[in-house]
Amino acid sequence: MGVPRFQTIWLGGGGRPSCCANPAIFKKVTYDDATDTWSVAATSYMGSGHSYDGNALDPVTGYHYFGKFEDNYVKRWNGLTWGMLPALPFSGGTTPSLAWFPDINNGAGGLVYLGSDGNLAWYNGTSWTRITGAMLSSYNGFAEYSPAHKVVWLGGGNGTDRVSYKLSAGLVLTKLKDAPFSISNSCALHSCDPVSGKYIVTNQANETWWEFDISTDTWTQLTSLTSKPSFGTACDGNGNNQFQVPISDYGVIMYFSDANARNVYLYRHTLGSAAERIRTAPQGITVSPNPFRCSVTIRAPFQAALKIFDIRGRTVASFEGKDEIRWNAEGLPSGVYLLQMNSRDRVAAEKLLLNR
Repeated sequence: MGVPRFQTIWLGGGGRPSCCANPAIFKKVTYDDATDTWSVAATSYMGSGHSYDGNALDPVTGYHYFGKFEDNYVKRWNGLTWGMLPALPFSGGTTPSLAWFPDINNGAGGLVYLGSDGNLAWYNGTSWTRITGAMLSSYNGFAEYSPAHKVVWLGGGNGTDRVSYKLSAGLVLTKLKDAPFSISNSCALHSCDPVSGKYIVTNQANETWWEFDISTDTWTQLTSLTSKPSFGTACDGNGNNQFQVPISDYGVIMYFSDANARNVYLYRHTLGSAAERIRTAPQGITVSPNPFRCSVTIRAPFQAALKIFDIRGRTVASFEGKDEIRWNAEGLPSGVYLLQMNSRDRVAAEKLLLNR
């Protein structure tokens, strides 16, 4: 396979006829690029339908995180089952926002959680640590990671709807200039261009599109866009039946809009290396058999560093400069393990299922 494969996963619940419909049934929606198909899976979660920005993904392990309305426990999908993280150091937010921040925790990555009233914390794989200094009010905030600038942009909130901050890899908060319009999640959509690292923001009050350069703290309206999708002009959350996610391998942003007959759009903001990698990407990891009972053969496209992690993120095996190994999992319990390959500028990951 010379072209990379990706999946997008989103968890949410219906929010109509009111923004706080209860009970809403939360479902996991997955798009698989390999087959160009969507699938919907049931979950055991119910409650209010708020889930504007409550999804985050660790691309190395494949763990998917979900912050539920006023829930003190973030949920985690490991590829087979749902579990939950330890309790937050404050009450769960009304519209929690999550972002995976791969540059913190000495490069091991961590989960950033923004709740109501500026409550902010990060998770290191074991426990939560609170981050102070975000002067935000109420709810409807957002949190978005920029791989180019290695920061998380966060802000919004009713009453502070033009206020935002950048969070550095050193976990330092810096207040930014006020935005030119409301950037609360009920009034705007936020995503990051995976090539340039600039943020693309749609102003739902008048359906204008903007570019925000966090490195210079400047806003530019994108007036030359044609054939723009309409995401509705509501500024109360009712136009927010959509989600968006950057696809780094293709250098695009995927938009899904229920306000437009469930249409899906791809937007390329910048040509560059992320798009070029499609044409030069080598074949990925192959694993056989998978699932396996005792041992598994792993082949990489070239000599690479290979590491295997358990479900808690602990390293259980490590191999340097190998393009083929046979891993014996003797003594380890059944379950999901994560294989990571690192070589040159390429990182790849695969799930391994040990089923004795």
